[in-house]
Amino acid sequence: MSRMYVEQAKQLEQQAKYKEAERLYVTVREPDLAIAMYKNKKMWNDMIRLVKINHNKEMVQESYLVVAKVCGIPDDGDLEER
Repeated sequence: MSRMYVEQAKQLEQQAKYKEAERLYVTVREPDLAIAMYKNKKMWNDMIRLVKINHNKEMVQESYLVVAKVCGIPDDGDLEER
């Protein structure tokens, strides 16, 4: 059954219905698929929001570093302290 919902969520992604796709991913306990969706679409706020809900502090910090790198913010070591 969850595979069916994941397929439906992927269709919603293709239709740019990201919140609806997220809802399905989270319902079937696949939040990482929603996180990846937001990462691929460069929807950083939504990606970080889900990482904060579903992962530990280290993963949140790593996600912030990924966003900073993609956005061209130089890593002077200060980012890891935030």
